[in-house]
Amino acid sequence: MPQITFATSLDPDHQNSVTVSKAVGTKVLASALQAKTHIRYGCSAARCGTCAIEVTSGQLSEMKSQEKILLKKMKILNGHKIRLACQARLTEEDVAINLGFQKTYNPADSEDDHDTIFYH
Repeated sequence: MPQITFATSLDPDHQNSVTVSKAVGTKVLASALQAKTHIRYGCSAARCGTCAIEVTSGQLSEMKSQEKILLKKMKILNGHKIRLACQARLTEEDVAINLGFQKTYNPADSEDDHDTIFYH
């Protein structure tokens, strides 16, 4: 089973992280919620962009067109480095995620629908 590590701070000197093992195909958002990390999310359907995360190492599933279109609209599309946690799935590879990235953008700046934002 691949391991997924969630880092919770942008400051490398004050980094907290949690690592869990999850099955291939598990969504990053589900993994984060089950690991009880502090992740921001909204619609869970690639409509609001609230759950964008930064992949700092490893590779997640291929990005589908709906996710790519939304990230481009939000002006945060960066290859496969920025992903939506509600869409990206684990592959056989271990991966590290920076949840601190969520403090660097405001999804409401580019939303058509202002869905409720949840924090867990």
